[in-house]
Amino acid sequence: MQQLPVGFRLHSFGRRYFDLLLLTAATLATIPLALLAEGAVRVALAIPFIIFTPGYCLIAALYPRKGSLDAIERLALSFATSIAVVPLIGLALNYTPWGIRTVPILASVSGFVVAASLVAGIRRHRLDAPERYTFMLALPQMNWRTAGRADRLLAIALAASVMFAL
Repeated sequence: MQQLPVGFRLHSFGRRYFDLLLLTAATLATIPLALLAEGAVRVALAIPFIIFTPGYCLIAALYPRKGSLDAIERLALSFATSIAVVPLIGLALNYTPWGIRTVPILASVSGFVVAASLVAGIRRHRLDAPERYTFMLALPQMNWRTAGRADRLLAIALAASVMFAL
């Protein structure tokens, strides 16, 4: 049996768990940014952190198989699950000495995301490679020479909005 180079294994590892690593890193990066930011910037950071990330990580833990959900179902369930889980976390915080404040909410939701990501990673790892869900983002290629002006402007606006969201 031939041994693969280290770089290939890391690439394979990163591709297998890319979505979980990205969301966990984004969640951990959100904590100091949300503490330092105020107003509209804090709301812009909180929206994906509260409305999408916890649900996605929980859905990834519940459905680690490739064919269990399609992309639209996974996306819809991620939003719905986040909308269900985050208020439950808030309810639990209400009965703690820390209460419902910014720091306890950030810590508890981040802890939930990290824990759900770990469980999802472990469950994916236990499956055979062809059965594992892997996040794939397939962007359509656009021919700039044959594209119309409206298509070009929309592509630029989409790229700008993604950069702004990041």
